[in-house]
Amino acid sequence: KAIYNLAILLRRVGKTDEAVSQLKRFIQLAPNEPRGYLSLGAIYLEKGELETALQYVQQALAVAPDHPQARAMLHLLEQQRQSD
Repeated sequence: KAIYNLAILLRRVGKTDEAVSQLKRFIQLAPNEPRGYLSLGAIYLEKGELETALQYVQQALAVAPDHPQARAMLHLLEQQRQSD
């Protein structure tokens, strides 16, 4: 959990690349925890990398199919893909 919290802090202070590295490390240690995938999805969404964001959101849903934030983000990504 400390790795996840560090990643969120890094993201908040604008150190996105470091946050991504920590989140990927978190996923390796906790592959069944959707928060890591969702946070990566959000970062890639902010960067405009919709396909990468979508992959991470789908991974979050694979481990937590009923996760409300993951479902909402999936819907948002699908809308953005349709508008592009």
